[in-house]
Amino acid sequence: MSVGHQLEKYFLHFNQLTKEKVKIIITDTNRAYSKLTKIIFPNSIAVIDSYHYIFSINILFYLILRSTCITKKVNSSLLTCNPYLR
Repeated sequence: MSVGHQLEKYFLHFNQLTKEKVKIIITDTNRAYSKLTKIIFPNSIAVIDSYHYIFSINILFYLILRSTCITKKVNSSLLTCNPYLR
């Protein structure tokens, strides 16, 4: 059973009026959560939590820095220390 299916089953216990009152869902970057938000909570918006938002921005900065270093043939050995960014 997928995470999305488990969450959908859980939220079916709440009445529709209660679910319609939800305005904001704070979630991580899992696509199942954002899809589920629109199905279960039709009047809400999904907001990515600050940890995942900052992590995504850091990844983008790293990729820009790495491509700049490679383009300019700068020694990029310092950029390979993070295993998530190789």
